[in-house]
Amino acid sequence: GTVGDTRRKLSIAMDVAKGLSHVHSLQIFHRDIKPDNVHIDAKGHARLIDFGIAKLNGASLTQAGFVLGTPHYMPPEQLRGQQVTERTDIYAWALVLIEMFTGKKARSGTTMERIMMEILNEPVDCSQLGLVGMPESVVDLVKKCTQADPQIRPANFGEVLPLLEAAHARIVSDERAVVEGAERKKKMLGVGAAAGAALLAARAGGI
Repeated sequence: GTVGDTRRKLSIAMDVAKGLSHVHSLQIFHRDIKPDNVHIDAKGHARLIDFGIAKLNGASLTQAGFVLGTPHYMPPEQLRGQQVTERTDIYAWALVLIEMFTGKKARSGTTMERIMMEILNEPVDCSQLGLVGMPESVVDLVKKCTQADPQIRPANFGEVLPLLEAAHARIVSDERAVVEGAERKKKMLGVGAAAGAALLAARAGGI
């Protein structure tokens, strides 16, 4: 389901992206990014859990053609049993981000066959993301991250994080401006009320 406001959702997305960036730097790919594997700790930080099917780059941990992971979040190459890279996790991460904003899985199939058909033949639908509060720059990022061809996706989270952080910073700045504007308005109203009271008092004294 949805999780908090836009700023909160982007904060969670950044935490997960930073975690994946770190494990990727160790040449480890998670391969099973999904909401159930994102844990929010007591301080509100998002952390990745369940590295049960994570794969060390270059290691042969699974039989050729044997697929591991959660189908709803798999990119085409993972479903086909092809090479897993940073771009595989980037695709799944983007689908989780879509779900955080819409409250629905990006892949809506209810049977394994239908889900597989969607993954292999249908582009990810990003048409509603702007309507549910996702910033335009993040929508563009998600579109790129969910391309069927992994070569079109960002190469790593080092390319993803600056865009996320910039969008998050803009929201924080806009919220701060709204709060400061409300405080200025309140202060002006207070000054006006005080001036009005003083004027009434002066008039009363003159009478």
